[in-house]
Amino acid sequence: MSDFELYGEGLPTKYPMLMVIVGLLCALSSSWAFYESKTEQHNQNNVLLSPQKTVTSSNNKIESIKKINIIDASLIKFDPISVDASIEEDSQQKVELIEDDKSCPTFNSVLFSNGGRTPKDDFSALFVEIKEWSDLYPDKIIVLNGHSDSGGQEFKNFKLSQSRADYVFKELIKQGIPKKRLQIRAFGAFQPILGLDESAPENRRVEIKIHGCSGEDN
Repeated sequence: MSDFELYGEGLPTKYPMLMVIVGLLCALSSSWAFYESKTEQHNQNNVLLSPQKTVTSSNNKIESIKKINIIDASLIKFDPISVDASIEEDSQQKVELIEDDKSCPTFNSVLFSNGGRTPKDDFSALFVEIKEWSDLYPDKIIVLNGHSDSGGQEFKNFKLSQSRADYVFKELIKQGIPKKRLQIRAFGAFQPILGLDESAPENRRVEIKIHGCSGEDN
């Protein structure tokens, strides 16, 4: 057999294994070249897309900044002076309503002499005034708080303050106020007028209060 016997279409067959290896190397070389070309194309695509993503991200940041500025602008428009003025105006209206609320009047106290169970002066005009008011507010309860000064024994002072409240109670019934609208409470000498000595004559009194007004809830 000749050293240059043809194999296929004129390929030498002296070193067949060498030819197989060379063929494999050529195939690997072609595959590597194809891989590099694809990788380069992919990188180019990424490079082209990156600026668009950057622009989109920047636009989002700009839009966020615009929204923040809009919110800040709305806060700047907040006027604390006008709010304070509205609060002050509302407070004035409440004060006016309280001043105009004649359902909670302040009546003068009925004063008594030392140890006395009847007033030392004529209070008939006061009883008429209370009756006229009660006709305007028929759902209101009138509370009669009897008091005494600190002279004498504690038990007697309590009984004396109750007798004084009973007197006013009867006078108001004479005026035509129903019993169910009157309440009596006796305190003896335990609630002197604020700022006065317990023995002061002004403590010998009956205070006329309206239930639900000025703390008269009981």
